[in-house]
Formats: sequence, structure tokens, C-alpha cells
Amino acid sequence: MSHDATRRRALKSLAVLGASSLAPSIAFGQSKAIAATTYPGAWEEAHRSILVSAFRKQTGASVNLVASLAVDTVSKLIASKANPAYDVIILDTPPVSEYADAQCVAFRAGDVMLVSRRDQTRVDDTERAVKELSDASARIVGTLMNSY
Repeated sequence: MSHDATRRRALKSLAVLGASSLAPSIAFGQSKAIAATTYPGAWEEAHRSILVSAFRKQTGASVNLVASLAVDTVSKLIASKANPAYDVIILDTPPVSEYADAQCVAFRAGDVMLVSRRDQTRVDDTERAVKELSDASARIVGTLMNSY
């Protein structure tokens, strides 16, 4: 397999998960509840059983988790820009190096999580993705490695 084909496959695994800046910052001093989005199905089940319970335990805050496809979430945010329905939004984008979508979302996002694929994404590709997102004014708050 050529280096270029391996690189393309590795880069295809990169995604950006972010909390959109269209939603207000989470201020627990004012409220002990947040509204968040997730994808339907297995993602929703995992987020409810793992993330929401850990968040509740850590903060004491309640979570209204809404299962929604990205296009529906973004449409709702645009329509209600002055009064967004969510505090935290999870979106994914195509690979950072192949499409401008990630940079566009990152520019608007409050925080960005970079996701890479275990045993496939090379360190230099990840470094390049971090630079491209940083150049788009993204605040990268962490990385996540998956193995799908």
C-alpha cells in the first residue's frame, strides 16, 4: 500500500467535535442544568449511560440530552441565535486536511476536540490538523483516539 493511500485513510479518520459558540457558555453558578445534543442511537445510549452520569456525579447538574442529527441541530441554532436551545453541541466534520468544513466549524466553536484513529493516524498528520484548526482560531481542548 502506498504512503499516500495510507495517509488518505488516516486523515479520513480525523473529525472535530465541538461545542458551538452559538450556544452560551455553561455557567453553573447561575443554573444547575444544561441542555446538550448527541447523535441518535448508540451515541445517545453511550452518552446517557457514561457521560451524563459522570457529569451529574461531578457537578450535581442535571442534563437534558437531546438526540438530533447535525443538520437539525445547526438549523435550530441558526433559527434561534438570540436564544439558543443548547449549552453543549456535539458535531463532527469531514477530515480536517481534505475539506474546509472542520475549519469553518472550528472558527465558530467555543471548544474543539480532535479525534484520530488508533493505529492509523500518524503523529505528523495530527500535528498538521492541530495547526490548521489553530489557524482557524479553534481552541483545542483535547484529543480523543478511537478504534472503530
